[in-house]
Amino acid sequence: VLAVLGEIPILVLIATAVSLVVSGPLTGGLYRLYLQCLRGKGAGVGEVFSGFQSGFLQLMLAHIVPGLLAAVTAIPGGIIIGVSIAGIGMSNPLGIALLVVGILAALAPVIYLSVCWAFTMALVADRGLDFSQAMQLSRSVVRHHWGSAFCLMLVIGLVNVAGALCCLVGLLVSIPI
Repeated sequence: VLAVLGEIPILVLIATAVSLVVSGPLTGGLYRLYLQCLRGKGAGVGEVFSGFQSGFLQLMLAHIVPGLLAAVTAIPGGIIIGVSIAGIGMSNPLGIALLVVGILAALAPVIYLSVCWAFTMALVADRGLDFSQAMQLSRSVVRHHWGSAFCLMLVIGLVNVAGALCCLVGLLVSIPI
């Protein structure tokens, strides 16, 4: 529904705002549903909406804050990219070199932090932690196994790309996996 609303120019801001508010609780509800199924407990479709009943604020913040903080770390790289394109130009080898450095400077911290905080939402949904406690716990555990966690995230991303290539319908299968 939010994707369709996002395609209507006048409703883009509304869809974005609604998405920021509801995506965390919905994702938290999905995690709760998956965890109930994995633990062999009965879980109904209503579990998907449980994030709106308990832990709403923490789930919303667990969705917004890690992404926002990771994006902020890309600002220096973005500045380098801007200087390379606007200031030096792409016809100059120095401009191309700066562009590559800028891309690496922007992506490296975003990738590192995104992998470190990958389990924040699950920890908030499962254990009821505050989003900041969940971010710290996720980072402290993943830090010791960062390479494995990165490979897991890479494989998950490739599975989702394959799902998207199946006319987006495949995402209904690939995202839960």
